[in-house]
Amino acid sequence: TVVTEAEIVIDVILDGGGILTVDGNETHRVFSVPENVTAELRGFTVRGGNADGGGGIFNDGTLTLTNSAVSGNAADFGGGIYNDGTAMLTVTNSLIVGDCEGDITPNGYNVESPGDTCGFGQLTDQVNVSAEDQRGEPRDSMCDVGAFEAQP
Repeated sequence: TVVTEAEIVIDVILDGGGILTVDGNETHRVFSVPENVTAELRGFTVRGGNADGGGGIFNDGTLTLTNSAVSGNAADFGGGIYNDGTAMLTVTNSLIVGDCEGDITPNGYNVESPGDTCGFGQLTDQVNVSAEDQRGEPRDSMCDVGAFEAQP
């Protein structure tokens, strides 16, 4: 787990390999992408963000989120993700726990819990589902929703 606030200021692809968690420590936003920047986040867990808008992710540029989980973030609006104005955000095969604000392009295989604020509408998307395992414990990792994995 890395505790940081990261503003992505260059065009870049960042790959967390499905094992990297970036945590805002409940004191600041986790990721932000400014205007005129193109970024892709792959295989990250984004959690613990706290900001006025976009506690987990604030996007004002072009962002692609793939194979990632956004969970446990807080904000006055767009607690999980805030996509500003004409910014472009595409989400694929990701879990969003918490609300989204702004226009988001779903590219399939996404899960949102609870509610339906991200606008996921592909046939392979699931919205307003429980993000808990069989024990009722929250899942904020790359594990499938509803699954339980034994820890070593």
